[in-house]
Amino acid sequence: MAELDAILGNDEGGMDMDMGGTNQGAPRRNPAYEQLLTAWRSEQACPEVLPWRGDLVDALLDAAEQQEAMVKATVEQGGDVDECLFSAPLYESELARCRFVVGSYVRCRLRKLERQCGYIIADDDAYGRLSDAEKTHAVKYLDLIEKHHRASLLEDLPEPFRDERKDGDEACPEVLAKAISKAPALDRFVFIKANKDLGDVQIDSSGETAFISKGDTHALRYGPVRDYVLDGSLSLV
Repeated sequence: MAELDAILGNDEGGMDMDMGGTNQGAPRRNPAYEQLLTAWRSEQACPEVLPWRGDLVDALLDAAEQQEAMVKATVEQGGDVDECLFSAPLYESELARCRFVVGSYVRCRLRKLERQCGYIIADDDAYGRLSDAEKTHAVKYLDLIEKHHRASLLEDLPEPFRDERKDGDEACPEVLAKAISKAPALDRFVFIKANKDLGDVQIDSSGETAFISKGDTHALRYGPVRDYVLDGSLSLV
């Protein structure tokens, strides 16, 4: 059962989680799994949508699916007592943990997407951070918003007030969607952790800087350090 082990982590010297394994030691997580946990925490703390980590999600889901089939086959084929009574439940717990992390990561992004839909659609950079499925959902959700507000509000207004566009705006549903969407709070404070040495980093609009080294943790406004978060130099905690 190496597939899930490769994700959850069995480095040399760590705990051997294969059924029937006898190695003892402290369990170690694989970097891929740790990266997804970091991406999940950052997504929860970030005021805007971060780049989609489909590589990590796909790896975990594929490993979990294969592992589930192998655990089921082991139990059905009547493996020894240790495998059926002890190892199989441990693997099932790990599978549940993996699916919880993946599901929470996806739901967090979905909530943010629906709350900020108009702004994300209008921003090519933010829109490019979505997965293909999220892009499809965003477009459909935006269309539903427009239709709902037209049917429930705009159609009942006098003719001069029906058009939600302002002077100079293009005739597109994003105008209405942005009016009823919540803009990302880019100026709010967040806790950041440095993944590498950055040196002096500007931390506010006045030009004030802070020296940031790998492993440092700071409470800063998100806006000035936004680029470092998006390129992975900083993680949110």
